Amino acid sequence: MMPAPEAKAAPSLASTVAGGMLWVAGSTLIGKSASFLAQLVLGWVLGPEDFALYAIAISVATMLFAVRNGGVRELLIQRGRDYDALAPGCFRIAMVFNIGLAGLLLASAPLLASIYQAPKLPQLLWVIAAYIALYTPASILQAKLYTDMRFNTIGKLNSVSMVLRQLSAVLLALGGLGALSFVLPLVLVAVFESLAFLFALGRWPRGGQATGAVYRMLSKDSRWVMFGALATALVMQGDYMTVGYLCDKTTLGFYFFGFQLSMALESLFVTGLQTVMFSAFASLADQPQRQSAAFLKASGILSYIVAPLCLGLVLVAGPLVHTLWHGKWDAATIVFQLILVGMFMRIQVPLGVALMESRGKWRLRSLLVLCDGLGLVAAAALGAKAGGLTSIAVYVGGYRLISSLLQCMVVSRSAEIPAAALLRRIIPPAATALACAALAYSLWSALCPISGDIARAALTLGSFTGLYALASLTLMRSQTAEASALILERFRRTGGGAKQAGNGG
Repeated sequence: MMPAPEAKAAPSLASTVAGGMLWVAGSTLIGKSASFLAQLVLGWVLGPEDFALYAIAISVATMLFAVRNGGVRELLIQRGRDYDALAPGCFRIAMVFNIGLAGLLLASAPLLASIYQAPKLPQLLWVIAAYIALYTPASILQAKLYTDMRFNTIGKLNSVSMVLRQLSAVLLALGGLGALSFVLPLVLVAVFESLAFLFALGRWPRGGQATGAVYRMLSKDSRWVMFGALATALVMQGDYMTVGYLCDKTTLGFYFFGFQLSMALESLFVTGLQTVMFSAFASLADQPQRQSAAFLKASGILSYIVAPLCLGLVLVAGPLVHTLWHGKWDAATIVFQLILVGMFMRIQVPLGVALMESRGKWRLRSLLVLCDGLGLVAAAALGAKAGGLTSIAVYVGGYRLISSLLQCMVVSRSAEIPAAALLRRIIPPAATALACAALAYSLWSALCPISGDIARAALTLGSFTGLYALASLTLMRSQTAEASALILERFRRTGGGAKQAGNGG
């Protein structure tokens, strides 16, 4: 008897998650690079009023984005094993919801234009309404790709989609379409992603359970999913809406521009965290101890990586913004810097959200996000009342840091994870990075007192990088070892797969 061929070792969950994060983060990096280049051009072509008009439109629309699909997409991912039975009914439910939302946006456009004193706002809202309905097929198909953990496919298609969106926005802006340049590409993206996801899966889901049965099965959880998503939208856009209502359009334009610059880094991690970790945690639904261990490990690695990235950007923000736009957007620099300072903590929030969702704690997750959104609106309002752009950035940046810490504490308690264990993972890398940044800044401020000089910023960044690397090898050996081991495991898997493919002819 011939010996059975050696079974191919299944990749560990950590390797799968790392690979998924690399694919999603890689696609996000490509998209954000395209977004940054587009913002570079749009910053030259368009003015603060155009950015302000888009900020208002996307703020209003995001509140509707939150409840699109009736919450069924997230439930499809959570109940991935039943995808074929649930997907056709979920699509019909989602389409009805989305058409209704599009109609609501169309009907409310004139009133919103009057409230914000923006006569051109309805044009943007009409385009966004079309996008809400057209994106329905892509939402259902994408859930299947996440359920199957096909992160490489998602990453590749998202990269193409984001580049397509940014390139078309630049071309439209150069063609003189103003604020419409931001929203018209959404329609193109909806069509592209629906066709691309369908091609990747090879078929459209057919048959399945009756729509009424699917609705009754999912309605209890879907209410909390939509409520939580609506609260998330408030977190994402509530400050824009508040600033737009209380301040002039120029202030909103600068605030939006600076905040979007900081979000380029935040979304690099958040996009992958909540989707990849949700799928990973859901696969461990019957092993809560492994879930908790994975949560703690991921929290520490995130802080170890994100804290120095944020503070490094803070050190070079002023000269960078001034050089790229020749002083046009200098007022937005303070927003960029203050939002970055607390971002190491903010990026922990999606990790906690993914853990709660995987355990079906939709109510707790939704209430936490709602409180966060309401607090953010209050912080923006207090900042606007206290002064101008800098006050808004101080209040919002400080609130995001404190709120994120509190949310992490609540999540850890809910998951029966000791708060001290979580803090030991998160705080030391951030404190070390802050100390290294302060030391590097003080050193080169004394040696090169010329403020805003790009050469001084580069020297400061280089010194900070060296100091953090030294601290990693001496003070944070365990965090360095964990991050290195995860990366090495992923590369071994990738190399092994390539080798097997090469020997398989």
